[in-house]
Amino acid sequence: GLVRQGRVTAGIAPGTTGLFVKATVACRDHSATAVISGRHDHVSSRVLDGRELGCDGELGPGASDAEHAALKPWLLDMSLTDLVCLVNAMDAADLEYVREGLALNDALVEYGLAHGPGIAVGRSQLGLIRQGLLKKDMVVWAGVRTASGIDSRMGGVPLPAMTLAGSGNQCIAAGVPVVTVAQYASMEDPNLPVRAVMLSYLITCSIKAGVGRLSALCGSGLAAGAGVA
Repeated sequence: GLVRQGRVTAGIAPGTTGLFVKATVACRDHSATAVISGRHDHVSSRVLDGRELGCDGELGPGASDAEHAALKPWLLDMSLTDLVCLVNAMDAADLEYVREGLALNDALVEYGLAHGPGIAVGRSQLGLIRQGLLKKDMVVWAGVRTASGIDSRMGGVPLPAMTLAGSGNQCIAAGVPVVTVAQYASMEDPNLPVRAVMLSYLITCSIKAGVGRLSALCGSGLAAGAGVA
């Protein structure tokens, strides 16, 4: 409706590279513009009625920026064997942290299965299972639970999610299939599924570090899919 009325316009900004979003809101007496660039959480400009109000960059690079800059080459230099060694060295506090994130995302999964928010991919597949049109095997059930969690995330359900490499969907996609598959396996070590999830997380982050903040394909499939595999 707003577009048809000509009250909202959108287009591609010429001469920009990487992540760049500029939004302007105008009313009868005032106009305001905000620019996000470089990172999805970096506001590089805020203007009200032609007056610059300051931006994130004026505060100087944050600690997180410096940490991310150092983390990328370190992570890209790690082999799969190195990542496995990191996972094997996880202590009780590390394991509990991963479990906390899995619990958050599991709540999104259960909500998605029960209510079918968003486009209800997971709940629709659950319906096919109940009709006997899909067999509830290990692979299908891992996909159904993952889709249900993402349905909740994309449907705006007011529940928190743990993020991975900047994405809640990515963390759901990298962890939920692993713990779902673990339900089909017998193992003496209860920490083994948690370590497997962490390995999936690390592989996902490693791929994202190489791909960069923006990719032509969704990181949940491109990076998290490889982590799960």
